[in-house]
Amino acid sequence: MNKIIALSLLTLLLFQVSAQVQLSGVINQYSKVTFIENNICHNKITVSNITPFNEGQLVVLIQMKGAIINESNSANFGNIQNINSAGFYEINEIVFISGFDVYLKYQNQYNYDINGLVQLVTMPNYEDATVSDILTAEPWNGETGGVFALNISGQLEMAKDIDVSGLGFRGGEAQTASNNNCSWLFPQNDYFYEYGSWRGSAKGEGIADPVLDKNFGKGAQANGGGGGNDHNSGGGGGANIYSGGLGGENNEPSLFGCQGNHPGIGGKAIADFEDRIFLGGGGGAGHDNNEVATNGANGGGVVILVVNNLSLLGTAIYANGNSPSEGTGDGAGGGGGGGSIYLNVKNEVNGQIHLSVAGGNGGNIDNGGGERCHGPGGGGSGGRLITNLVLGSSSLSTTLGGGFAGSSINSSSCPNGSNGAESGEDGGIEGIDNDGNNIFANQEFLFPEANFSFTNNMLEVNFSSLLQNANLINWDFGDGNFSSVANPIHTYAQSGTYNVQLIVSNSCGIDTFNQSIFVEMVEANFLVSEEGGCVPLLVNFQNNSIGSVNDYFWTFEAGNPTISTDENPQVFYGSPGIYDVQLEIYSTSGNDTVLVENAIEVLNVPLASFDFFSPSQGTINFENNSIGATSFEWDFGDGTTLSNEEMPSHTYDSTGNFVVTLIASNEYCSNTITGTVSILTSLDELDLSKVRIFPNPSTNFITVELQNLGKAQIDFFSMDGNKIKYLSGTFFQSKLLDVSKLPKGVFTILVSQNKRRGFFRWVKIN
Repeated sequence: MNKIIALSLLTLLLFQVSAQVQLSGVINQYSKVTFIENNICHNKITVSNITPFNEGQLVVLIQMKGAIINESNSANFGNIQNINSAGFYEINEIVFISGFDVYLKYQNQYNYDINGLVQLVTMPNYEDATVSDILTAEPWNGETGGVFALNISGQLEMAKDIDVSGLGFRGGEAQTASNNNCSWLFPQNDYFYEYGSWRGSAKGEGIADPVLDKNFGKGAQANGGGGGNDHNSGGGGGANIYSGGLGGENNEPSLFGCQGNHPGIGGKAIADFEDRIFLGGGGGAGHDNNEVATNGANGGGVVILVVNNLSLLGTAIYANGNSPSEGTGDGAGGGGGGGSIYLNVKNEVNGQIHLSVAGGNGGNIDNGGGERCHGPGGGGSGGRLITNLVLGSSSLSTTLGGGFAGSSINSSSCPNGSNGAESGEDGGIEGIDNDGNNIFANQEFLFPEANFSFTNNMLEVNFSSLLQNANLINWDFGDGNFSSVANPIHTYAQSGTYNVQLIVSNSCGIDTFNQSIFVEMVEANFLVSEEGGCVPLLVNFQNNSIGSVNDYFWTFEAGNPTISTDENPQVFYGSPGIYDVQLEIYSTSGNDTVLVENAIEVLNVPLASFDFFSPSQGTINFENNSIGATSFEWDFGDGTTLSNEEMPSHTYDSTGNFVVTLIASNEYCSNTITGTVSILTSLDELDLSKVRIFPNPSTNFITVELQNLGKAQIDFFSMDGNKIKYLSGTFFQSKLLDVSKLPKGVFTILVSQNKRRGFFRWVKIN
C-alpha cells in the first residue's frame, strides 16, 4: 500500500513539473515604435512590426536614446546637456490592436520621443515557471533588442541563469587602415573627427545618437567610450551611471615620435535618475593603422524581472559589459559598461541569487616582442542594480565592479603595463519602494463610465451616481421624468418596476448604464381579535400591512411574548393594564412602523358582593360591595322588574325566602353572586326602641336587652334564612349570648312579642 501511495505522489509531482512552463533562450520580442499618441482618451502606439503582439499581453515601453550632448571640440565634448526622455520605461497592457496600432490599457507615465529610439518589448506573464536553460535577449541592433522582461505572478524556479551580458550598446568598430605614417608634427588631439577619418577611431554607442561627422575621435559620446586617436592609442571604456576608464597611450619609441598620446576618454557618467534604466555603454575602438586594432566591446543589456516568489538553485542574473579580444598590434578597444538589472521579488526568496552588472575589462595588446608599446583599452564601468532585496542578506550577492584596464604586453621597449589606461568605476545598487518605483503604469484613461446605486424608502428613491470622468449627466427615471443632478432624489407616483437610465459623457465619448428598479408603497397596519378583555386574555394579531413585506417585528407591552417576528402572532396578557402595540415591517422597497397606543385593555374579572338590611317590615336595602365592576344587574327573586342600580332598595309583597342575584360587570366580563332574603311576617312592627342588641358588630358575646317589654321570643337567622337554634329562645329583660361559634357574616335577629315583630341586622366579626 505504501509503495502505491508513493508512486501516486511521484506521478502527481511529475505531472506538476511537466505542466509548469519551461523557459529558455530568448522569450521576448521587439518592435520599433514609430508613433505615440497618448492623451486622456487613449494610448496608441504605432509599431513597425505588429507580429509579436496580442491583446491582453504585458509589454515594456522603453526609450533607448535621445540625450543631447555637448559638441564642442573640448574636454566637455560628450557631456550630457539634456537627458530628455532617454531611459524612461514602464510596463503596460495591450487592450486592442488595429493594423499597426497597439492600444494600451493605461496612460503612459512619461513623455517619450520616438526620435530617441523607443521600442515596445513583449513581457511574458506566467503563474508559475521554471528556467530550464539559460534565458537571454536579442542583442541591441541599433533600433531594438537588448532587453529581457518577465512577470511571474506565482513562483519562478531558476534552475539556470538569466544572462544579457554584452547585449547592450555596441562598441566602436576599428577602422581598417593601411596608413603607417604618423603625424608626429601634428598630434591628433581633437575630440571628434568625421566619419571614417584615420585620425581617430570610432566612439562607443551610448544614450546620445552619434553626432553627424563627429562620431570618431577620443571624446566620449555620453556613456559610450571615446575612440583612440592616431597613433595606436586605446579606446575608452563604456559607462552606465558611473564613468568608464580612460584608454591607454601608445609609447612606441620612434625617430619621428609617433606616439599616440591621446587615447579614448572613458564614457561619461549618467546622472542618477531613479525612474530610468539604461543599457551599458559601448567601449571605444582602438586606433588602427595596420588592420589589427580591436573593436570596443558591447555594454550589458537590461533585465526587468517582477516575480512573486523566487526559488533558486545557486543561479544568477548577469548584465555585464563585454571585454574586447586581445590585439596583436595597433590600439585595443575599451571594455563595455555594465548593464542594468531591475529585480522586484514581492514575497519570498528561497535560496541565494547573484546579481552581476560588472564592467568589461579593457583590451590587452600583445606587442609581439617588438620595439613597440601600443595602447590598451580602458575598463568599462559597473552597471546599475535596482532591487528590493537587501544587500548583505543571505539571499543576495552582487558584483558591481568596473572592468580592469587593459595591458600592453610582450614588448622589448616597455614593461608590461596599462600605459595610462584606467579601470572603470564601480556600479551602484538602489532600493525599490513599496510601489515598485512605479514600473507598472496605472493611470487609467478618462473614458466616461456610467454607473449608479440607489436606496429607496417606498416610492422615494435616492440615486447615487458612481461616475468616472463624466462632465455631462442625464437621468431618465423611466416614468417620463428626467434630471441632470449628479445624485437626485425622485418620488414615483405609484408602485411598479421602472427602467432607469444614466447617460454620461465627456470629450472622450458617451457611456450609458441601465438598471431596472422596483418601488412599492409600504404601510404597516394590523387587526386584533380583541381590543380588550379580562385576565387571562389571548389576543390574535393579524397583519394587515400594504406591500411586499419580507420581515416583521412586533413589540407587545406586557405581553407574552413581548416581541415576535411572526406575521400573525398570538399574545397572552396576564396582568391588568392598558398596553401599546408596535409593528415594524421591512421590505426591499422600504420600511414602515405603526405604533398603536392603548391598543389592548386588560381588566381583572369583577368580584360580585352585596349585603342587605331591613329598615322596615318587607323592605330590604341592598348594599353593593362588588369590586372592579362598572355596571350591575339585580334580580330580587320575586319576579319583579330587574334593577341596574348600584345600591337598590326593594319591598317584597309577600313573606318567604327570596333568592337575590347580583351580576357585577365591567366592559368585558362579569361575575355573579346570589343570596337569600327571608321575609317572615307582615305583622305589626315591634317598638324597636325598647330593644337593644349590643355590641354590634361583635366578636364573641352580645347582649339582648328588652326594656319594659316583658317576655319575648328571640330568633337568629343566617343570610340564607336558616334559623340558628342554639341561639333562639324566650328571654326576659336581658340575655348574654355566646356567638363565638358563629362564622363571620351578617345575621338577622327576629324579636317577637305577641303579634308584633321586629328585625335587627347584626354583624359577626372575627
